Amino acid sequence: MPGHLGSGVGVATIDPSAIRQRIAAAISSTLGPAYKESRWAPPLFPDGPAAQDTRHLAHKGYSVYLSTTDEARDGRQARGGVGEYVRTNVHVSFGWRLRADNQVADYDDALDAEKAVIAAVLSVTPNPSLRVRWERVAGRAVTGDGELFVGRLDFSVYHHMATA
Repeated sequence: MPGHLGSGVGVATIDPSAIRQRIAAAISSTLGPAYKESRWAPPLFPDGPAAQDTRHLAHKGYSVYLSTTDEARDGRQARGGVGEYVRTNVHVSFGWRLRADNQVADYDDALDAEKAVIAAVLSVTPNPSLRVRWERVAGRAVTGDGELFVGRLDFSVYHHMATA
């Protein structure tokens, strides 16, 4: 299985790239073909730290961005030979079109879409090697021209990562 580099008793290491891919696949498969992953590097997505403009943001476009990975501090001990137990911070940003003649209703629809995206990410199959937790809604913004809602959702993913 992609992303599994080594294994112990029911536990495997998982690459950060595999985590990003699994979350993106969960959004696309759960929410359907109308949701399209951005072709831009995740930090360039409009809600990302290096975003320059929003011209490439589409209705139901999304991006999965992994910002940091650090030691997990939830009381678990590392298991011999399985790699380090870590927490990876994941941010999912998505766009929702706001029509000029119906912005309030479309804003409400965007809030409903936010809930659906959270559920899709949480549908990533939990197992001893991977656990996804929703942390917060980190941002709700409307572009300067009023045409798009941009939402940002934060998650923590607990997993074992190979370090050698």
